[in-house]
Parts: sequence; structure tokens; C-alpha cells
Amino acid sequence: HALRGYYVALLNLITGSYTPEGSIALLPDGSDPLAMLFVQQTAAEMEKTVETVTRSLCEAVQHNQKTHAAQLTEQILAFLQQEYANSELTLSYVADHFYITSSYLSTFFKENVGDTFLNYLTRLRIDRAKELIRTTNLPMGEIATRVGYASGNTFTRIFKKMESITPTQYRESSQK
Repeated sequence: HALRGYYVALLNLITGSYTPEGSIALLPDGSDPLAMLFVQQTAAEMEKTVETVTRSLCEAVQHNQKTHAAQLTEQILAFLQQEYANSELTLSYVADHFYITSSYLSTFFKENVGDTFLNYLTRLRIDRAKELIRTTNLPMGEIATRVGYASGNTFTRIFKKMESITPTQYRESSQK
């Protein structure tokens, strides 16, 4: 009885430490782990039940962490899509918006998007610029401003670095 009491207390401690969103099956057959402990006869059976419950809860925690990461990634990317034209947009600006540190955002972004924050933002801005160059007759300085560059020279330099031609050359080649 003392051993059974130990496993019941352990199971209560484990299951009480985590409240999953929605219901999860703690045992493969969906049975109540606490009830199982009272019908099991050996310490090995009870230990296996507690181990199975612990594994199920660990998997649920991992799943929720992945879900949280996916949600945060989606929110950050949507924010960048909305704010890319803001010339004040920086890693720390975005981190502040999401109430996280710049260091955490930098690591999180690389792990979940597969690129650095700056590379992603630069590619987003240049892709938008290319679209404006192809579909409008706006001056390059106006396009630079619309995609988040405070300086036309900076825009031209970065565009040329990314595309191997200047924005003006890109416009000429896209009109042919």
C-alpha cells in the first residue's frame, strides 16, 4: 500500500504540473492512469504507468512549444509584411513589439525562418522594389522610400548587391 501511495502521489505531482490545452490521452488506451494504479499488482506495472503518463505529457509539452513557435513565427512574418516600408524597422524594433529580447528574436528567427532577420527583411524589401519597378513609373527615390530605405543611394547599393544590376538597369531589362 505504501508503494501504491508513492506512485499515486508521483502521478498527481506529474499530472498537476501541466495543464494541456484540450484533452490528451495520458495512456494509449485512453484509460484513467490513477484508476490503473489501483488495479495494478506490481511495482513494475505501476512504474510503467507513471512512465507512460510522463512520456505523454512531455510529448504534449513539445507539441505545444512547436505550436507556439509556429504561431510566433507567423505573427512576426505578418508584422514584417505590414511594416517593411518603415525605415526605422530593426531587429530591436520588432523584438520590442513582441516583448522579447533582440538576442532571443535573432536566434528564434534564424531557427524558425531559416535566415537571418536582416537577410529576410532585405529580400522582402528588394522583392517589393522589383515589383514596383516593373509595374510603375515611379522614380527610384520614391521606390526606395516606399520599401523602407531612407536613402536612394543605400537602396541602389543594396539592390545591386542582391540582383547584380542597378534598379535602373532592372527597369530597362523588364521593359524589353
